[in-house]
Amino acid sequence: CEERSDEAIYSNPSPQPSPARGEGAYLNNSGISQCLFNETDLKTYRLNVLTTLRKTAFTLAEVLITLGVIGIVAAMTIPTVMNRYQQKVTETRLMKFYSVMNNAIALSEIDNGYKTTWNFKNEFCSTGYEEKCITYNFDKFYKPYLKILSYEFVEHFAGDVDVNTGEPVNALIVYMPDGSAAAFKWLAKDLSFYPVATNSKKVNAIQNKDFFFFGFYPNGTTSPTTNKYYKDKGMMPYIQNGWDGTEENAPCLRKTQLNGWKFPDECNPWK
Repeated sequence: CEERSDEAIYSNPSPQPSPARGEGAYLNNSGISQCLFNETDLKTYRLNVLTTLRKTAFTLAEVLITLGVIGIVAAMTIPTVMNRYQQKVTETRLMKFYSVMNNAIALSEIDNGYKTTWNFKNEFCSTGYEEKCITYNFDKFYKPYLKILSYEFVEHFAGDVDVNTGEPVNALIVYMPDGSAAAFKWLAKDLSFYPVATNSKKVNAIQNKDFFFFGFYPNGTTSPTTNKYYKDKGMMPYIQNGWDGTEENAPCLRKTQLNGWKFPDECNPWK
């Protein structure tokens, strides 16, 4: 669009059609030429814009291929990331549970005397799996010195078995604030720790993955080897009487403890 001269602007300040474009252009009050699209120009403009958009947009095939590649990469990496996360949670909660329980035992000694004098075979105990037996010992020796959410007694506990007989046992399930749980079993001296509390309800839970065995035998055991391992100690990773005393043949939980509560490769359930 052409601009009009200053003289024309001042002599006729009202918008007028531009002679170069006829009715398609006019001068505003400031003397600046402005162009108006007629209907044909507007249709042409819109057609050009749509054509440009079509040229720059992705086709459906390209979008599907991209999504497929993203899905393949996610399928390859997400399981690894999740396994590493679960491994880290398990290691962290194992270390915390071991520390919390032994701190509770140390605090309990202030009120109940040295741990070797504690009488776990109270008047309610016959087999050691009675509700009153386990609950009484837990309430007396542990509960006042622990931070817990709640607990419940479960008969024929499906999530765990007796370490010697392999049979389902009764247990007091204690739920911790960090989302873990502990099953206090025989005399409240055998313990199974669940880094994820919901696994305590899991049938056929896997040892050294879903749960981990601990034992508290401050007076020792009948086996000379394990007697040395447990005597005058707090809660320790469970070791059966057949252990030969070497760290090489120790259970995975013991090896993990010696490794700073990091799973050795041969004991890592998330590998």
